Parts: sequence; structure tokens; C-alpha cells
Amino acid sequence: IDRIRDHLQSYIVDEEGQKKESMTEELLSAIQKWHNCLIYPGNKRRKKKDMFTFCRPVGMRNLGATCYLNSQLQCLAANLNFVQGVFNWKEETNENSNQMSIVISKMQSLLARMISGPHSVVCTDEFASAMSLESNEMQDPNEFARLLFDRMHESFERIPTMKNLLPNIFRGIFQYSTKC
Repeated sequence: IDRIRDHLQSYIVDEEGQKKESMTEELLSAIQKWHNCLIYPGNKRRKKKDMFTFCRPVGMRNLGATCYLNSQLQCLAANLNFVQGVFNWKEETNENSNQMSIVISKMQSLLARMISGPHSVVCTDEFASAMSLESNEMQDPNEFARLLFDRMHESFERIPTMKNLLPNIFRGIFQYSTKC
């Protein structure tokens, strides 16, 4: 906590450039309250009262050979524009609903647990099942990302506000070729 206090004190000053210790303590108290409401199992086992642990980024349970999936999801969860865009997507509930609607729904749930869930480890089994991924088969991370983004883009194109989400975030030219 002292390191956080020192960091806050280096940035909090009044109009005359004087350090504001009372404001630092208020912010430190707010940070502690916020952190304590994040019910991480690790926070209940704290050894010292004046210390707390951060559980971000969360770990991901390997379902067998799913490290390609886990690494891709951790990268995507760190991309705030991507996460915000996925959270803005609304599930289709009409006859045009498809498997990708289920996949994106499961992704929303998984990203929510990764970002603000109560655990330091999450399981991707529901998302992997929705994607029809076999947990005992190793996949190429690039091929998986391409498949996921292609299917998501197809789903997003039907919604005017989502149409350009992925192209705007992941700009550039992508060329994919396989040589044997």
C-alpha cells in the first residue's frame, strides 16, 4: 500500500503545486474499497492487512490441448476496443439466429468473467463447445484466429453499428498461405 500511496502522492497537487495528502488518503481508501469488493479468493487469505493482491490478468484452465485458444482469448481480453465492441453486440433472437450468435454470446460471458469475475482462473469449456473445438486436438493459433474473426465479421456485418468493428481494430493487409 505504501508504494501505491507514494505513486498517488507524486501526482496529486493543488493549484499552487502543493501535495494534497488528504486527497491521496481518500483515493487510497477508494482503491482499497473497490479492491475489497472484488471477492477474489486470494483476498480472503491475505497474510497482511495492509497488502492486497491483484488477480489480473486471470489464468485460464487448459482443457487438454487448448493453449492456442487460451492465449488468443487473453490477447483479445486485453484489447479494450475489441472487448467494448463484443459487449455492444446483442444476440439475435429471431429465425436468423445461428451458431455464431451462440459463440459470441459465450465469448461475452467469458470476457466478462475474465475482466471482472470473482476468480483468478476461468474455464473456457462453454466457449470451446460453442465453437465445436476438440479439447484434445492442438490447433494453430493463427488459423483459429482467422476462423474466429471471419465468422465474427460475418455476424457483425448484419448489424450496421458493428459492421466495421473488426476492420477498424485490426487494420492492415493479411495474407495467408499454406505451402506443402
